[in-house]
Amino acid sequence: FELSLKLRLFIFTPSTILGIYLITKLPSAPLREWLATGTGLIASALNLFICLSSKDPFAGPYLVSMVPIIMFSNSVAQMRFFPALVMDSAILLMFGYGALELASPHNLPILLSAGFTLTSASVFTLYGCYTLERDERQNWLLHLRERLLLQELERANLHLDTVSRSDLLTEVANRRHFDEYMQLVWERARLDGSDISLMMIDVDHFKSYNDRYGHPEGDECLKEVAATLKRRLRRPGDLIARFGGEEFIAVLAGTPLTTAASAAERVRKGVENLNRQHASSPTHAVVTVSIGVACLRPNAPHASPAQLIAAADEALYQAKSRGRNRVFAFGTND
Repeated sequence: FELSLKLRLFIFTPSTILGIYLITKLPSAPLREWLATGTGLIASALNLFICLSSKDPFAGPYLVSMVPIIMFSNSVAQMRFFPALVMDSAILLMFGYGALELASPHNLPILLSAGFTLTSASVFTLYGCYTLERDERQNWLLHLRERLLLQELERANLHLDTVSRSDLLTEVANRRHFDEYMQLVWERARLDGSDISLMMIDVDHFKSYNDRYGHPEGDECLKEVAATLKRRLRRPGDLIARFGGEEFIAVLAGTPLTTAASAAERVRKGVENLNRQHASSPTHAVVTVSIGVACLRPNAPHASPAQLIAAADEALYQAKSRGRNRVFAFGTND
């Protein structure tokens, strides 16, 4: 009794307290599990040592005290299957060794019953560990599958949103995106008192270009014009959109009229310098554009986006009526 008390009080109890402390501090789950396995094996080894050291002829049946160790580790601590299997196998070997050493005609039936109880507890709790781990793995896989599906759905929705806001041919914004963006920058400019310039661009004699070179070449022409617009108008606040057919429109937030007119001239020269042949054009031997520019301050009386669009459209009409391949801006000289 005295040896048993000393071992439990001065070895097992401090070891258990230290193990519990380390389990709460270790960051790695596998390390925590193997530490719990080691604690269970130490407890079982102490019980075996106490029984083997005892002079009591009925000490052998006390090996059944290994059952609570297995039940606590597998059921309460809910160890994973493999560490639990290692621990249970070691405990069964300890029990077998202790039973062989302590067996006698008087305690053999009790040892056999204790062995059956220990084996049953091990098998049943191991099955519980296995099913628990299997269910956790299945739940994790289902959660991962659900998360991947949600990510794929988000990407698909983002793609659909991008497609719904972009012109598929020229890869610039479409009319819907332009209307939304125009309303957004209009409200912002109305609050801070800044200007909004609008640039309306039309490809000169595009119908005759399509008739002569075919629609595939016409599509390539629009792509090149759109690419030129994106290269020449690259400020973060600028938006380029396909307004319809061969017409493009550009929003230049916080830009006065003179600056917008200069940017429009760069666009015009950029398209002309593409040197894309246009034999059917009475204006020039290559593809050109006419550009109308208008500017408005949203906090001005009776100002509206529709008024600004109408002004840019009128400026474009003036550019086309004055010979095309030019920029016309209201408020500046031709």
